[in-house]
Amino acid sequence: MTRLDMSAAELMPRIRTSSIFRYLSDGECLDLVNKGIVARYEASERFITEGEESPTFYVVVGGVVNITVQERTGKEVFICAIGEGDVIGEAAIFMNRPRTANAIAAEPTILLEFTRDRLLGFLRNNPTAGLKILMIVIHSLLNKLRDANQELAFERKAAYKQSEVDDLINSYFANQ
Repeated sequence: MTRLDMSAAELMPRIRTSSIFRYLSDGECLDLVNKGIVARYEASERFITEGEESPTFYVVVGGVVNITVQERTGKEVFICAIGEGDVIGEAAIFMNRPRTANAIAAEPTILLEFTRDRLLGFLRNNPTAGLKILMIVIHSLLNKLRDANQELAFERKAAYKQSEVDDLINSYFANQ
């Protein structure tokens, strides 16, 4: 990781695509950008590790990030790729919990990083902007929860075939 000294003028056009910044006034956006740290990660560099606790969330300014999880066997499984404007680790705003996934730069990637303390300071000083940000973050987390629920339902459905259960029950009771 290399910290970058990018001006707000350089960052503003690139971050306006992010839902976190889209609904903020120019002044609110500038104030929030000044609370963050700009960092560059090289390809294959991990900045979130599953299982670790961290109070930081990230906005992708440029590049691509791969999200992965560890299987019980230790194998790393690709979940998705996210890019410019996307937010990663937003649950860190609300709680001190172990990370649920890994985030790894797929190519040279620039991130705008916010710690919980810096973001909460911004929210206290800018309650209207804070409400907008929290609504967007909650919406994002609820969408991720919905997607996870749908994935679990699909996995459960695919885990067994009803005909196999019917055959097992029928064969058991046929022998009585």
